[in-house]
Amino acid sequence: MTLILDADDLVGVLDYPTAIDAVEGAFRDLGSGKVVMPVRLTIRVEAHEGVSAFMPAYLPGKDQLGIKVVSAFGRNREKFGLPTVIGSILLLDAKSGMPMAIVDGTYVTAVRTAAASAVATKYMAREDASTLGIFGSGVQGETHLLAISEVRRLDGVVVNSRDPKRCEDFCERMS
Repeated sequence: MTLILDADDLVGVLDYPTAIDAVEGAFRDLGSGKVVMPVRLTIRVEAHEGVSAFMPAYLPGKDQLGIKVVSAFGRNREKFGLPTVIGSILLLDAKSGMPMAIVDGTYVTAVRTAAASAVATKYMAREDASTLGIFGSGVQGETHLLAISEVRRLDGVVVNSRDPKRCEDFCERMS
């Protein structure tokens, strides 16, 4: 039976420390050749101002197989009330190819992207860095602030956004 997990199922179980540790381990596995990960396949959907990216991976040592599909359609919010970026993950049984889980990838992608930045911050930013600069007041700005605050003590955050009202709302929500 295929398990289906939506964003609400994930919010309570995928925390930032876990995501950061997982991403750091994934970088380590990728760097040591323990991951089979073909180049991302991208399809432009010009008629609807969108793009979809298909990202398969196989971890032979862990017998894990899956694919993430992430689509970015710039007019989703105004046309459909949907997020600009939407993702889905399909996890397969590596022995049989049987679908094991279909997972909402939008939340996972947002957290994973920020976790990757947190890993980079952990190893590349100065130890005494305490001010974070964020460009944008959307989902990525929020997840980056939460993830990076797990690896650095922040005394200040500077936010730059094209939309002053969204920037103000972001600052109120995140303070």
